[in-house]
This record gives sequence, C-alpha cells and structure tokens, in this order.
Amino acid sequence: MIGRRLLHYEVTEKIGEGGMGIVYKGRDTHLDRFVALKVLPPDRVSSDERLRRFVQEAKAASALNHPNIITVHDVATDAGTTFMAMELVSGRTIEEVIPRQGLPIGRVLALAVQIADGLAAAHRAGIVHRDLKPGNVMVTDDGRVKILDFGLAKLGDAAFAMSEGPTRTATPGTGEGLIVGTVGYMSPEQAEGRPVDTRSDIFSFGVLLYEMVTGRKPFTRDTALKTLAAIVSEAPPPIADVAPGCPYDLQRLIDRCLRKDPDRRWQHVQDVRIALLEMKEESDSGTLAAPASGVVAATRARSRWPYVAGAAVLVAAAGGGWFLLRPAAPKATAPVLQPVPLTSYEGDERDPAFSPDGNQIAFSWGPEGGVTNTYIKLVGPGDPIRLTHSPYSERENQWSPDGKWIAFDSRRDNGGVIIVVPALGGPERVVSTTTWRATWTPDSRFLVVPDGGSLYLAPLDGSERHVLMGPFDDHGVHPVPQAGAISPDGRTLVVAASAGTGLPLYFVPLGDHYQTAGPPRRATPADWNLSSWSWTPDNAGVIAIRAIGNPNQGGASAMYRIAVAGGEPQRLDFAGDNPWFLDVARSGHRLAYTQLRRDVNIYRAELGADGRLRGDGTLVAASSRRESQAVWSPDGSRIAFSSNRSGSNEIWVADRDGSNLVQLTTSANLDGTGSPAWSPDGTSVAYMARPAGALATDIYTVPAAGGAARRLTDDPAPDTAPFWSHDGASIYFTSNRGGPWALWKVAAAGGPAVRVGSYAPAIGESPDGHWLYLLTNVRGTLELGVLADFARVPSSDTDQPPKILAEDRVVQGAVTVTSRGLYYLSPSESLKSATLRRLALDGGAPVTIGTIPKTVSAGLSISSDGRSILYSTCDQCAADIMLVENFR
Repeated sequence: MIGRRLLHYEVTEKIGEGGMGIVYKGRDTHLDRFVALKVLPPDRVSSDERLRRFVQEAKAASALNHPNIITVHDVATDAGTTFMAMELVSGRTIEEVIPRQGLPIGRVLALAVQIADGLAAAHRAGIVHRDLKPGNVMVTDDGRVKILDFGLAKLGDAAFAMSEGPTRTATPGTGEGLIVGTVGYMSPEQAEGRPVDTRSDIFSFGVLLYEMVTGRKPFTRDTALKTLAAIVSEAPPPIADVAPGCPYDLQRLIDRCLRKDPDRRWQHVQDVRIALLEMKEESDSGTLAAPASGVVAATRARSRWPYVAGAAVLVAAAGGGWFLLRPAAPKATAPVLQPVPLTSYEGDERDPAFSPDGNQIAFSWGPEGGVTNTYIKLVGPGDPIRLTHSPYSERENQWSPDGKWIAFDSRRDNGGVIIVVPALGGPERVVSTTTWRATWTPDSRFLVVPDGGSLYLAPLDGSERHVLMGPFDDHGVHPVPQAGAISPDGRTLVVAASAGTGLPLYFVPLGDHYQTAGPPRRATPADWNLSSWSWTPDNAGVIAIRAIGNPNQGGASAMYRIAVAGGEPQRLDFAGDNPWFLDVARSGHRLAYTQLRRDVNIYRAELGADGRLRGDGTLVAASSRRESQAVWSPDGSRIAFSSNRSGSNEIWVADRDGSNLVQLTTSANLDGTGSPAWSPDGTSVAYMARPAGALATDIYTVPAAGGAARRLTDDPAPDTAPFWSHDGASIYFTSNRGGPWALWKVAAAGGPAVRVGSYAPAIGESPDGHWLYLLTNVRGTLELGVLADFARVPSSDTDQPPKILAEDRVVQGAVTVTSRGLYYLSPSESLKSATLRRLALDGGAPVTIGTIPKTVSAGLSISSDGRSILYSTCDQCAADIMLVENFR
C-alpha cells in the first residue's frame, strides 16, 4: 500500500493498525497537506449494506466539527479500496499515556473535561459513540484531546471479541441483538445486546476515567465472557482501595457513571463535564483535596481539609522543618479555547452580535424556518426574547457601540433596506435602501453602508450620506468595495472588495472624521472570499471567515486572525471547518460564531406515465461534503455532478445508480469548479473553473471518458453557468466582461466569445434551437430561492424584448429546459421542502407534479425519456451559535 495513490492521496507510511483497518499517513496532493488514511479491509465492506452504513457513519462524524473530535475530510473508494481521509494528529492515545499507577489527578481532569466536551457535542448531534476507550482517544503534543472512530464499531465483524483490543461486534446466543463495542469498556446494556443511548457512552466514559485514575481496568477478567459477566453484575474495586489519593468528589462522579441501571447514571454528559470542570478549577487553585487516611469514605474529605492540613503543619514544625503544604501554582499557559453552544434551537440561528458589555447577544432566527427575525438572549441561561416581528427576513445584526440600537438588513422582494431598532424594542427606522453588512462607526453616529460599488457614512436620522470610499487600484485591478467596518479606535477601515470572483479584505488608514488617509493594503490573497469579519477590541486586526463555496449547498469555511501589521492570516482551528457568521465582543473576552452543518447529497426519483413524481428519492451520490448540480447524460446511462469530496470542487461522473465513480477534473480549485453540462452527443462535459492564480472562472470542456481539459475562455471577468446549444456547436455562458451581466457564447471547437444579449441568468436553449430561456426581473431572496419571471426570446433575433411566460419562486440553479417544458424546484416558505413544477415551453400556468420533503439545493435534471429526475437535498441542515470564552 505504501507508495500507492488513492484518488489524490499519496500513501507515505503506515502509522497504526486495529480491528477496523490499517491507518496510513498520506499526502493530499490537492491541498498539499498530510492526512491520516484509514483503509478498510475488503471483508469489512463486503456487502452494499455495510458500505452504506460506513458512509452514513462517516458522514455523521464529519458533521461534528468539534475541536475535541477528529475531523473526517473524506470517505471514498478507489480501485476497490474503501478508505477514510481524516485529520492527521501528532500525539499518543490515552492508552499509551496512562502509566501503571494511573495519571496525576490534575492531568486526569484536564483530559476528562475535553473528552466530556467532545462527547457532549456528539450527543447533541444525536450520535452515540458506542466504542469509547483509551485507544480511541488521542492526546496531541500540545495537550488537546481528539476522540477517534465515531460509529465505526457498527462495522465490526461477527466474530466474538476475545481480547480487550480491537473493536468487535458479537452475536449473542440468545439472538436478542448485536453486542457492539469493545469488551471491557461496554455498558451493561451493550453487553446484553440491548438498545443503547447516550447513557451507554457515559458508562464507557466512567470506565475510561477509572482507568485513568487507577491505571487498572475495572472489569477485566481472564476471558471475554467473564469480563462481560462482570460488567453486567459485578461492582469494580473501590477507587479508594486502588488509588487512595483520588479526591472523594471524583470517586463519586466515576461511581455514578458506572451504575448498572442507566436511569441511575448521569443522564447527560454535559452535566458530567460541568462537574469535572469545577473540580479542575479547584485542582488548579489548590483547593481540591484528596481524602485523608482513616477518613470514612462516606465523609466529604473537602470539609476536613483544614484540620488535616493544620495537623500536618504541627507535625512538620515539631520535626524542626517547615513545609509549604499549598501546591505550587500551575504554570501560566494559554487557555485552550472550547466553543460551547449558546443556542441550539429548532431552525437556523445566525448573525450573532454582542452588546457593548458582551453580556447579551442579538441574532437572527426563524423558529419554523424561512423568514428570520431578530432575537436577543443573555449569555448564559434563559430563553431568547423576540425583538422584531417582520414578514421579511432580517439578517446581519450589528449592535451599536453605545448600546442603544441594533441595525440589520431586511431582505424584501423589491431589494432590501437597512433598519435600526432600539435595543430595548420600539419603532423601526429605515436608514438606507441598500442591503448586506451595515456596520457602526465607533461613535454610533453613522452606519457604514455599501451602495453601487462605494461605501457611505449614513446618519441615523436619514439625512444626506457621505462617501467613505469607492473603487480603487490594486496593481492594475480595480476592486469594488462591497462592505466595510471601522476599527474601535476609528483609525483603520477594513474593506471587503470584489475583484473577479474573489472578495478579499483590505486595510485602509483613516484620519480625522473618518477620512481615508492612505492607500488600501490587501490583507488576504486576492482569490479569497471573506463572508464575515469583526474587529478585535485592541484594534490589532480582524477575525474573519473565509468561505469556500456556498454554505447552503454544503460549502466549507474557516476562521482566521488577520493582523493590521501584516503577515499571513492565521487559521483558528478551534472553530472547525464550518463557521460562518461571527462577532467579537468589545469587552468580556468573548467571541460568537454560527456553526453551519450542510451535508448535500444527490437523489434520483422517478416520474410516472402521467408525468407526476412517484415515491421517494433514491440516494445516488453521497459523502460528508457537497454533491450537487447533477445532470443526466443524453442517453440517461450516466450522471455528472460537482463535489468537493476530494477537498476541492471537481467534476465527477458515475453510472446512473452512482456506481463506477470517476473524478473527471483535477483543477484543485476550492470554490470555482462546477456547473457541469453534457454535450448533446454525450462525449464531452462543459464546466466552469477558476485556474490557479486567476481571479475569475473560465469555461472548459473535458472528455466524458476522461482526458485533458480544454480551456475555451480566458478573460479577467468571470465566465459562469455554461450550457450547450442544441446542435453541440456552441456553449453559452454568463459573464460581466465589458459591462453588465449578459449572455455570451463560444464555439465548442474554440475561438473568440461573442455577446448574445443582455440576458442573465439564462436557463438554456430549447431542444429545437428556436428559443433561449431566461429568468428576468429577479427579485429578493429566501436564502435558497429567488422570485423571478420566466421568459424566452427567439435565438434568431435576440434584440426582441423577452416574452414573459410566468412568475414564481425558484431555487437558485434548480431549473432545466426539456422538450416537455421547463422543470424547476420552488422552495416552501420554511425552506424545509420544495415543489417540483413544469412550465410549458410557450408559457401558461405552472403545473405542480410533486413535492420533495427536504431542503433542496442547486441542481435539477430530467432524463431524456422524461422518466427520471436528479436533484440535491441538504440532508443535514442546522445552524447554532457557538460561544468562546477567554478569547484574546
């Protein structure tokens, strides 16, 4: 295996082996990083059912994105080898860390708090580990815990576990069910093959804690059967007998974890975490005491500590020596940042904004999905209070520095407006008829608002606004400001300015009265897209989110610290792979961000003879990342789609059932490759991609059977959304080269591109080539959908005004032209389902032909025989606000 290549991963060396497979170190050639590759033996995935279960479990694990849980990057099969690509962690397992006599109590508590935090995150996501043990918990070189192998125990074979080592699945003779887990660390209900829930993990956690404290396994016997019997019916040796120095409170906590009856255990691991955290704080301060010799176990040792300590001092004095009984102060270390959920409600909670004192937070929330309003919540316990009651979605909250106002943008069908409302509630006031990311000046007198490619200072009273800055020069490129924020001291402006398909950040010095006092300096690579940012209170820089793709379609993101003084942006790993909207408190050392989970997969569904949708969809392509924009080949035997399962967005092809999967492109492009379109003869696939080092996407074709890609356009402006002419001679695309967005086309054989007309976005050409179909008068947004007019124009005379066919709300990118009409997906108001509709080629009332009971994403394709459709759904869609304390 060493030296072999699995997709774009080079296998370099073997680093471990267990019952579930062999782990290798590998290099991701796309992103130039090292990963861990877990290769599963063929007998572990010998059936479709086991492979399906493995993929589902890997997807669940990848969605956790917690600093104490190993990150799963990818799961795939290459040439018959099924493997999982994971975060490569440098360190040792707890199994290797625990000495014979157990770990020091301070070390136990430091590790245990992190394990409990990771488990709590998994349990909140509805995932039970089922195989928590020392070998599945890694400790990194800097002391951070990483929990491994979530859910992999379900893949174990049917052989009985005769040792304490690899994970096994046993079939008990009674036939009650499967015993899943590792002998010695199972809960009683696991050992008996009964159903398990999160409390089973709490028992296993107790076994792990017992071993960390004592250095011994509490239930191990000389055979696996005897060990199982001990788990079910025997009590472990008292910790006080094995490790007399263990604090009484910790003994009680472990004992409660190990109760045989799940109803008598701790019911939530978050409660265990809080108890451990309090013990750790006492341990760090020297106030956590171990029971003294001779103290009855039922007596709280802590209450006796002053008397024991006093006696020890007297003895020391009588011996002629004085001893410092108080433990030495721990070394000062940077706190390990642990994000915890601040909200975890039904629906998506986004756009956090701190009050000036950092004790309250405003956020956007739609409890039923769809329209979001502004809510306020205390940092801590308590329910949120609804501040606004609007029929329009409200986003991008910003709390004024003086604490009096909250600004947000209201997204309406005819555009949008910036509104301010008193923080305690009251009448709303429109400040600006622009949308997206208004921010406050430090004196709370103005809002910085974007409009028409410039930034303005808009007074709260609605009076005349003043230009803050407009387009500027960046080495021959002229970025257009899209949003900006002024530092707390008023001396620096950070600007997000569009250049090609990128949205990098620039720092601009300011003088008195917020006047620019020097040229902008770019602080991030030009091709980065920054979606959210917030100044640090010390004015040293901003914390920002880099977006990779559309989050609502499964894209990824990462958090960075970007310094005004310069230097490379520094990634903040505690936020994981999917933070999106953030805010840094002006005081209190707090940071909040939205953690998005968007797992998008492709489904196939059938249409009956009557043209209506029949039954539920069948999963065709899935991973822990994004699969979308699926399209049928002309003969209906294959599909092409866009996916970032390999770490970068690429075009993939597969048979109609998802088998024989092949990566067609290797552009290593993070956020540009997509929109595949088959040629009418099925021999080529057109797509858009941003070449390395370029700021914008171009149009390419690649042989459907594999081979070298061919670049058809080369322009500084973005060329997007390609589709073929009916005869395969040309490829249409949308671009803003030379001015406003318009429809262009280029010969499939190559040559100069020509402008067709001012149609954007265009949908496609009619099968007979007589018409071009497009969306016009596109208005507003419902996150995944737009309200637009369907229209057509003769392809032979594009100067004619488009004919309006119908009006409806459409999922972006989920519309296709066929000989039977225009098919499209229209999202529900809650966004939790979508309606499949058909519009006749010459117009009329749209016909509803079925409902998809899930949140849909970009992509819709109808097979040439009109009997099958491909579409994408967001199988895991959630957004919670995470809180980080002690952020500096």
